[in-house]
Formats: sequence, C-alpha cells, structure tokens
Amino acid sequence: MNDLRVSLVQSELEWENPEANRQLLDHRMGTLDGSRTDLIVLPEMFATGFTMNAEVMAEPADASPTLDWMRRQAPGARARLRDCATARSPAVWRSPTPVPDTTGFTG
Repeated sequence: MNDLRVSLVQSELEWENPEANRQLLDHRMGTLDGSRTDLIVLPEMFATGFTMNAEVMAEPADASPTLDWMRRQAPGARARLRDCATARSPAVWRSPTPVPDTTGFTG
C-alpha cells in the first residue's frame, strides 16, 4: 500500500495582494522536502486573502498570474515532480463563450 503524504501550508496572507502572497508561498513551499510530500494544500483564496471584492480581484483564466504561478510549481520540487490541482481557490473568471471585453478590466 502506498501512503499519500500531504503538506498543509498556512500563512498570514496579505489582503488583496496576490503578488506578495505568491512570493510568501514560494518561500514556504521551498522549505518542503520534495521526497516527503505528494500533495500540497494551500488555503482557499490564498492569492487574494479572502477578499469579498471578487469582481475587482478576479483574474481572467487565460491570463491569470496566479494560475501561471501554480503551473510553475508543478515541474520541480527538488528531486520529485509536483502534481498540481486547484478546486475553486484562485479568483479567476472564464466566459463560457468568447465575448468582447467591454469592462476595461486589465488583470
């Protein structure tokens, strides 16, 4: 039987400051032993610090700095590979059909 080794990463998040939160989590996750961690669990809404201002803080799914950051986490945790998955954590939006952007949102 194989064991699933889970690391929970908790930290003080900066309110509505995704870049600072990603940098903080980069540091925290860099201290994990890649040979002893199969799954890393981050807090829900880790990038935005649990904001209720979703319309302003949401990132477009096709140009999301937070999703790009998560993808970069996958290829290399020291000697092992990391598999990444997300379940409604980053604030991103995706239109079901392509529509012209009339909101002025620049991400």
